[in-house]
Amino acid sequence: MIATIIICIIIGIWMLYVGYRRFFDKKHSIGSCGGSCHDCHSELCHLDLVKEYRRDQARQKTETL
Repeated sequence: MIATIIICIIIGIWMLYVGYRRFFDKKHSIGSCGGSCHDCHSELCHLDLVKEYRRDQARQKTETL
C-alpha cells in the first residue's frame, strides 16, 4: 500500500517535470534535436505546427473575402 502511494507520487512528479520541460523547450524554441542545430538538417525540427496551421487558416480567410 505504501509502495503504491510512493510510486504514484514519483510518477506524478515525473509527469509534472516532463510537462514543464515541454513548455520550457517550446517557449525557448529548443527543437526535438535537443538544441544541437549544427547537426540537425531537418526543417521540421523547430517548426511550430499550431502556429503554421493558424497562419494558413488566416490566409484562407483573407483569400475568401
